[in-house]
Amino acid sequence: MNKTKTHQRRRVATAILATLGVAASALTAPQAHALTIDPGTVPGRTTVAIHNDNGTEYDTPGAHAQGPAESLAKLLLAHWVLRHGVPADKALVDPMIRLSDDGIATHLDHTYPNAIRDVVNDYHLTETTPGAYWGATSTSMHDIARFAQELRRDPGAAPIINAMAGAAPVASDGYAQNYGTATIPGVWATKFGWADDGSINTTVSIGPDYVIAARTYGPAHQLTDDLAGVRAAAAGGAVTAAPGAVGGAPSINVGSSSVPGIYGSELKARLAPSDPLGLRNAIPDAAILPRF
Repeated sequence: MNKTKTHQRRRVATAILATLGVAASALTAPQAHALTIDPGTVPGRTTVAIHNDNGTEYDTPGAHAQGPAESLAKLLLAHWVLRHGVPADKALVDPMIRLSDDGIATHLDHTYPNAIRDVVNDYHLTETTPGAYWGATSTSMHDIARFAQELRRDPGAAPIINAMAGAAPVASDGYAQNYGTATIPGVWATKFGWADDGSINTTVSIGPDYVIAARTYGPAHQLTDDLAGVRAAAAGGAVTAAPGAVGGAPSINVGSSSVPGIYGSELKARLAPSDPLGLRNAIPDAAILPRF
């Protein structure tokens, strides 16, 4: 093995072991809790699907119905490219997700025309139908939430998760990426999707111990407004939001001040590419650790 890579992995392993020590003693590490919702609090124009780490699922009426996937289809395309694409195309996954870049998606879709269909089949996404091109894909919120949960557990999908965590405030076409499930306390990674005219908006987000997907037939602010009940449910076990955070990134109170925090689930996603031994898996998903 290359000596440089060996040295890097040893440093990562040392850092992970140190992190485990912090996690073991961290008083701010909450117990994992399932996110539950009262379907009656979500208007019928909006559908929501939640997949908790403990195996429970919550769907509002219509969560199994197919509708436009919009740019959430890029998650399927990105996953295939990371597995089978050439290096130059793999490098395009980050900006495609982070900026929701349609031009990149079109290039990759033309280069790998069967990519989305292959992922649909591989993951048995029975409520997802590929279209003539990536933007014509239809899916249910239940399928998208389940697929995002699979991505979260796959070390090879770390570039996708990291791009979701670093989603640009404004997409490549000028659309604001600051709404929907991204506003839920505890959420730290989101993929946004929207119709060109803004008449449909959809998002899928990763929280400390759950994945949530939502779609509304209306403007972006409508999706945010319709998730008020979900935000209230999540806030019941949420920690302090860092100033300027969209969805409630954690912070750790130290005396009269606070320091930025990071959920164990996010830290594990970031460590995945450099942790072939899987040491990161001992970090509790819901632990809140200092963000170095």
